Amino acid sequence: MKNTFRKTVLLLTVCAIAQFAHSQTTLTQKLENKEFSNLLGSIDSYTSYPVKLGSLSTIINYNESGSANMPETDEASQNLIITVCADGAPTDCNSFIFKDKYNLKVTRVTEDDKLYHVYVEYGPAKKRTKEELLIAKP
Repeated sequence: MKNTFRKTVLLLTVCAIAQFAHSQTTLTQKLENKEFSNLLGSIDSYTSYPVKLGSLSTIINYNESGSANMPETDEASQNLIITVCADGAPTDCNSFIFKDKYNLKVTRVTEDDKLYHVYVEYGPAKKRTKEELLIAKP
């Protein structure tokens, strides 16, 4: 009787392990747009900012190694992609790009009646450049 109980417990344990260890197979679809795939793979940061009517998002992505043109380094420059969508509708969007900056950072986003103001800093730590980018509202 004792032996049968052990066998039953062992069998139930093996069944439980097999049930939890079973992996589910899900098919995915490969994105064929190589430029889009490279963009997604090079994203350094993504931020969505709350605005009154719609949405404003920023993506900072890295360019290829050495693109910052800094002597004796392989530093990469960055691009800032700003996407503005009217009323949050993902099908009614405009995108803008601010290209080839080193050590790029968005410091804040504000808005008035007609424009979004995107404030950025870039450049080496001891020589930062500050700019205000103006984006028309949709």
